[in-house]
Amino acid sequence: CESLTIPSAAFTSYINIRSILFFMGRELQRSLFISLFLSLLLVLSACTAGTREPSIVSVSGQSTLNVEPDRAVFYSSIQTLKNTAEEAQEENKKISEDVIGALLLAGLDRDAVETSSYTVYRREDWTEKGPVFKGYQADHTLKVTAEDIEKIGRYIDIAVKNGATSIQSVNFELSDEKKRATFNKALETAGSEAREKAEILARSVGGKVGKIVKVSESATNYYPIPIYSDLAVAESGKAAEVPIQPQTLEVTAQVTAEYEIR
Repeated sequence: CESLTIPSAAFTSYINIRSILFFMGRELQRSLFISLFLSLLLVLSACTAGTREPSIVSVSGQSTLNVEPDRAVFYSSIQTLKNTAEEAQEENKKISEDVIGALLLAGLDRDAVETSSYTVYRREDWTEKGPVFKGYQADHTLKVTAEDIEKIGRYIDIAVKNGATSIQSVNFELSDEKKRATFNKALETAGSEAREKAEILARSVGGKVGKIVKVSESATNYYPIPIYSDLAVAESGKAAEVPIQPQTLEVTAQVTAEYEIR
C-alpha cells in the first residue's frame, strides 16, 4: 500500500471495461461503478490501518534532594576615606594586603581570595545647605571562598582583625563536584518517576509502555543560601558576634518524557 501504480495490462483492461460498458444499460453501469468504488474504499482502509500512528503518553517527573553544603563564601569590604584619591587608594592597598596576607597564612589558597569589586569616588554628604565634601573614598570588596565551612567564622574574624570594614554576606554553596553528582542523582530519580507515571497510565487503559519517543530536562534548579548581614566593625576591631549555621540546600530536577503505548 505504499504506492499505487497502474501497469499497462491493467490500463488495457480498463479500456476493455469501458468498451463493454458502452453496450451496457445505465443501471448495470451504475451497479458496476458502485462495486468498484466500494472495493477501492476497502483497499484504502487497509492501507490506513497499516500506517496508523501509535498512541503517545506524555508524563513528567520531579525530584528534590536536600544536601549539606560543602563550600562557604563571604564578602569582606575595606573602605578608606582620605583628602585625596591617591591617599585613599594607598591606605586601602595597605589594609587589603594585610587582610589577604593574614587569610593566606590561615591556610587559604591564593585563588580562594579574589577581588569582587573596587571603586574610588568623591564622597559628599548632603545637608540642608547642600553637599559637603568629605574626601575621596576607596572601596575594595574581597570574595573569600572556604572549602572547609567549619572554619568560615575563623576566616571572618581574621579579616576583621586585620582591617576589614564590614562583612557583607555569607553564602553556603555546593562545590562543583558535589553539585554535579547531586544533579545527576536528582535527574535519575525524576526520570524514574516519569517512567512510573507512564506505566500507571498505560495500565489504566489496558496497554503497556513501549519505546521512549522523546525525553527532555525541563528544569534543574539549585540556589545557594545567602545569609545577609552587614557585620559592622567596632572601634575595638572586632565584628559583632553573629552565629553562622549552615543550612541544607535543595536541588530540584524535572524531566518530561513521551512513551508509546502498545
